[in-house]
Amino acid sequence: MSDITSTGVRAAGATRVGKVRFFMLALVCAAVLVNYLDRAILGIAAPASAAKCISTRR
Repeated sequence: MSDITSTGVRAAGATRVGKVRFFMLALVCAAVLVNYLDRAILGIAAPASAAKCISTRR
């Protein structure tokens, strides 16, 4: 369904839907980025943190 009316003018709600759609896409992209960075950082920090935990338990 097109958001352009028969007069060639864009419907009033069309730009609002577009903004919401891109905002939600931006939120998903931000969540993916945070997840990727979190896993990368934990992959680097986990061995040092695990070694520190094991040495303090003894």
